[in-house]
Amino acid sequence: MTEVSATRLYLGNLPRNVTKAEIEAFFSNHGNGKITEIKLMNGFGFIEYDDPLDARDVVPAFHGIDFMGERLTVQFARGNRSREGLNSNERAPPTTPYSSPNANHRAPNRH
Repeated sequence: MTEVSATRLYLGNLPRNVTKAEIEAFFSNHGNGKITEIKLMNGFGFIEYDDPLDARDVVPAFHGIDFMGERLTVQFARGNRSREGLNSNERAPPTTPYSSPNANHRAPNRH
């Protein structure tokens, strides 16, 4: 089962031109929670809080509200942090040159 973070939130449906400063200003309007990290990609990102209780309060307060003309998605982040660590110009390491995602799948036997 995929692990869910207690302090890191996924932000979806972000405008592509949004800045970290705009995210920080928008989210700092809710309580006194200390934001420890903001990471933005193309149309989504992650925000991390120091305290799990602050993160827990942010999800229902911000999920589905309007942010710069977009309906914001705010959820607890799932999975491995290393997946989000790739820069936009980096690619995940390739599989072996001759493998395919369906390498173990056999075509149906046609008689």
